[in-house]
Amino acid sequence: SGFLEKFSEVGMEDVEKVREAIGGVKIPDPGTRVLKSECLFSFDSPLSENGLFTSLSTFQSVGYDYLDLYFRKTGSRLYLQTKLVRRRKEKQDEGDNGPTISQKSTGGMKLQLREDIFDETTSFSIFLMPERISIPLSDESLPEIVRVSASAVVAAPENDLVADAGGADWEEKRQESKYAKDLIQLDNGIRILPDPSSWRCQDSGMTENLWLNLSTGYIGSGRKNWDGTGGSGAALKHFEETGKRYPLCVKLGTITSHGADVFSY
Repeated sequence: SGFLEKFSEVGMEDVEKVREAIGGVKIPDPGTRVLKSECLFSFDSPLSENGLFTSLSTFQSVGYDYLDLYFRKTGSRLYLQTKLVRRRKEKQDEGDNGPTISQKSTGGMKLQLREDIFDETTSFSIFLMPERISIPLSDESLPEIVRVSASAVVAAPENDLVADAGGADWEEKRQESKYAKDLIQLDNGIRILPDPSSWRCQDSGMTENLWLNLSTGYIGSGRKNWDGTGGSGAALKHFEETGKRYPLCVKLGTITSHGADVFSY
């Protein structure tokens, strides 16, 4: 089915509904992984008919057909909708109307679209679930926290899975920390149980947004959001109180066989 929501004159009632949903909105910092190039469940991208929807709470993206599923699973209500329209330019020199293939140093082949034969237009809007309300990001009546969060997502570097060597091998873009090579792990008797119900911030007792220091075993909550939610900042406080010697933390709940969200202070 086609995309039924159309832009129209934005009413204050719609803006007010967006305002009511800003409790979960976060602003990504330089250590936040923003997945904004492809749907978690399909191959939808900003080039898809309805674009791509990036949650302003989790910074993960889904296609239009998966919005209901993702909303039910996460409760995420506000999304940045990114839609990229690529149109072929009308006049082209003969012989310049196709992709080129180049040999890579790895021995693989890389297919490259000629950027000079396309015109591209990108549009951004705020999309509210489950009401399915669309408001252009440029609308100044949107709450400031929403516009700041969405703008940060637009500016964030790509962190998705990328294909190499013709798509045969997949790897995630990573930044390597110098502290990971010779990671210090203190023998202080602390043991972390695998049961998530046992995880609590050692400062406040909070059970959400928890970060485990990979050197000391200390569990602390993350930084406080602009609206007072999110955490008490205990993980950062612990880093500072231990002489800033143990900067690597992993976010509890993100550890899988494929990796985890690790942050270096």
